[in-house]
Amino acid sequence: MAINWTHAKARVDVIVPLVTMIGLFAAGFYTLFEYRAQQNEKRIATAMSYVARFSTPPLSEHRASLANAWATRRERIRAVLINKDGLSDAEVNRTYSEVVVEMVNDAALGPAIREELLFFEQVSQCVELELCDNMVTRSMLEGHSREFLDQYYPYMCALRKQWNDKTTGAALQRFVRAGAGKDICAP
Repeated sequence: MAINWTHAKARVDVIVPLVTMIGLFAAGFYTLFEYRAQQNEKRIATAMSYVARFSTPPLSEHRASLANAWATRRERIRAVLINKDGLSDAEVNRTYSEVVVEMVNDAALGPAIREELLFFEQVSQCVELELCDNMVTRSMLEGHSREFLDQYYPYMCALRKQWNDKTTGAALQRFVRAGAGKDICAP
């Protein structure tokens, strides 16, 4: 039995490029998969660095001072929000805003609030630019950012007026409300 070398060479000429092409596609898909996994790891690491920053001074000290100031005025704030006097929603909001701004000024909390606000706006930008993992960031920081926004939005609105900058707190609001809802300072 003789080997037909011409016929065998023709088969090899067809099979080798196909196997090479399949190998290149497989290597390309593997590289893309690994690159995507590495990018996800980087996003998670970046999100965790924000969480670590949130848990250490000076941000942790700011949160403690904000919590202490809030605790000392809790009864006054509660009285405003319970609204035993039957005030309109606009009046309750105005009174609440006055109490919060007064508390911030009396306890010199402005720098602490501005630093917390800057931090949460950086977190929001990190998520929007997909540099931080959305799920990790939201699971670790969204509750804290929501509480911060709900408590101190009157001071943020006062900063908007003072600085003549309608974007103050806007990134935080987008992060907390996922872009939905009316502006925190809208009447």
